[in-house]
Amino acid sequence: MLATAAGIQTIDPQLLLAARSMGATLSQRLVRVIIPAAIPTVLSGLRVGGALVIVGVVVSEMLISSAGIGYLISRYRTILDSPHVFAGVLLVLAMAIAFNAAIKWIERKAAIWQTGSRAGQRAADEITAGAIQPAT
Repeated sequence: MLATAAGIQTIDPQLLLAARSMGATLSQRLVRVIIPAAIPTVLSGLRVGGALVIVGVVVSEMLISSAGIGYLISRYRTILDSPHVFAGVLLVLAMAIAFNAAIKWIERKAAIWQTGSRAGQRAADEITAGAIQPAT
């Protein structure tokens, strides 16, 4: 929620003024200006928050649950079964990496809103991949 609020607050007021002067209604400004401009900040907040949520759920399962990955890690730790403990930790790590990859994929798909065209999207992908160094 904080990332969403920050994303909305960082929108250039000139964009909103231009949309309003062209006669855009509130819903049109929301869909065509506010959401596309706030998407990058929202997705970065989702990436950070999502990883913390995964860890938080596992820790809470370790403390008070009778089922789940955290419970299994805690149970196997108690009986000193290290391979199962490491397997549980690796499973949590795999979940966090998969979540991060999914959000990055969504960010790349949403980047077309930032660049405005498919050619601009390819250029943005190349810069992100390190193929082209942006001019300084």
